Amino acid sequence: RKATSFFEKADDFFARINFLKAGVFVLKKTYDNLTPEWLKKWLPSKEDIDIIAEKDKYNNLLEDISKGNTSKFIATFRELFEELIDNMGYKAVIVYVDDLDRCDPKKIIGCLEAVKLFVNVKKTAFVIGADERIIEYAISQHYPIQMKKEDISSPFSDYLEKLIQLPYKLPRLSDNEQETYITLLLCKNHLNETLFNQIHQEYLNFRKSDKHSGYNIANIKAKSNGVDFKEVEYRLPVVPLVKQFLNGNPRQLKRFLNTLYVRQELAEVAGFSDIRPEVLTKLMVLEYNTLYNSRFEELYKIQKANDGVLPLENVEEEATLENGIQNPQWKDNWSSDYLKKWLSSDPSLKDINLQNYFWVARDALKNETPIASLVTNKIMLIFKNLCTLQTNNAMKKELPKMIQNCEESEKDMIVHLINNSLKKDPKSENCWRILHCDESNLLIGDNIDRLKLLVSNVKTEEIGTDANSFFARMKKINDEFYTFVANIPKSANLEKAIERKG
Repeated sequence: RKATSFFEKADDFFARINFLKAGVFVLKKTYDNLTPEWLKKWLPSKEDIDIIAEKDKYNNLLEDISKGNTSKFIATFRELFEELIDNMGYKAVIVYVDDLDRCDPKKIIGCLEAVKLFVNVKKTAFVIGADERIIEYAISQHYPIQMKKEDISSPFSDYLEKLIQLPYKLPRLSDNEQETYITLLLCKNHLNETLFNQIHQEYLNFRKSDKHSGYNIANIKAKSNGVDFKEVEYRLPVVPLVKQFLNGNPRQLKRFLNTLYVRQELAEVAGFSDIRPEVLTKLMVLEYNTLYNSRFEELYKIQKANDGVLPLENVEEEATLENGIQNPQWKDNWSSDYLKKWLSSDPSLKDINLQNYFWVARDALKNETPIASLVTNKIMLIFKNLCTLQTNNAMKKELPKMIQNCEESEKDMIVHLINNSLKKDPKSENCWRILHCDESNLLIGDNIDRLKLLVSNVKTEEIGTDANSFFARMKKINDEFYTFVANIPKSANLEKAIERKG
């Protein structure tokens, strides 16, 4: 019977694929000792053979296998798959593989090897979504090729280039795109579904003729006569803060807004009618920053000691001046460019009672902030892989490859993970091996706040002498680093070991 509908064709297509699976089943049985374990579990069982219709082609495959002609088998396999696609009348078969970098290295390689089998099949395409660095690392673990110093490119990136024919790196959202995205999310959350669908369709129509201009609440209101946007406009002051202090990652933006909604609902239930979304957002962008999230806790303690009001005086104004912050209470810990920009941004926190704001955010005021909320999966994997390197030689060789292409925010995350480990065990061999072997200072750089984060809430008196080379190297960066390291409480043995390193 001729398959006419989409679903009938799909059912027929997958049924015929069983024929191809059967050939692989025979390959598995014939060369069981040569078949990788990861592949065996994906191959069909004996029962799959029973539904094969075209016995002649199956027997041809069997003959190729029995003669050891695996290359001919693969060629036949591809040919049959191409015929299958043509017979079904498909323009193409496109397979999407998303978040491949979340798999462990063995599964990553298994998937790539499976893709290679089909990569030259006509009318077949694979779209792979993944972080390139994690994939390269997985390849390097599976194919440990020694890279020569004179090599211009990595053999692991060469592997990817041969497989990935059209690479595309997703850019961060521009300021205009962020404003549009956040505004549409606000509309989705505060307007009914029918109305939002109309607004979204108007936006899509706008984009057909204009690919670059911003699309904001003014554009939306111009096409939506009589609609009450009060709830949306009440929350729009959060947009400049989110654009300025988050990274333009759509997933992070949505997650941030979801947390904001939950806290606003908590405030409503608690009867806090004075909670302003832009003030709550300003506090939250600090909480969401990996490098400076400890300042969120510090603000909590400061306002708590001052009946809910921060003693800012002229600090917000000083943050905009060339001389910077002079107030002694704020000068030492709040003078980085990021924090000065944060302090001087709207809205001002001066004379605002923050007790209710910190009450709704009390889940973030625990002694241990959940790591998953501050660190991405790919950085977790990099840190995990660094910790598996048990010798200095291996660490010195692999560490630069793993982190040299990390963005600054990602280096913050790695330092945060090291800090988290040191808080549990100040003598952690893995952590001090990482820091000792970072001879090019890729992790800390010249960022004093990153060094402060590294030892934050760590029992530094318990740090062992194997940290001596790291601290000696830090003291040589500049006077600010020298003074900070000198003032870290340390054991007498570590102090002497640092002095010997000079």
